[in-house]
Amino acid sequence: MERFTSALKHIFMQSENKVNGAAHPVGKNFFWILFLLLFLVHQDFWWWDDASLVFGFLPVGLAFHAFFSIACAILGWLAIKYAWPHEIERFAEEDSNKEGSNS
Repeated sequence: MERFTSALKHIFMQSENKVNGAAHPVGKNFFWILFLLLFLVHQDFWWWDDASLVFGFLPVGLAFHAFFSIACAILGWLAIKYAWPHEIERFAEEDSNKEGSNS
């Protein structure tokens, strides 16, 4: 339990938009906005009654969801690459290295 509370203290003491002491070029708010935009666009009510086909065989609603899934995967990858809290991983790695050296 002490390890958990010390990790929480460390997380809350860190600045949200800083990595390695320098301001991160892409803020977490940017990814939250993109996430909310995708969340809203996911409700594709404009194609509910459209029976047209994409590529001659794929219903437009299904094609939209296929491209939507790809967009979500790209957003997840970008969020992990640019907005992931790396200081949490460093803290956990430092803590596990200390425990490993004591054994």
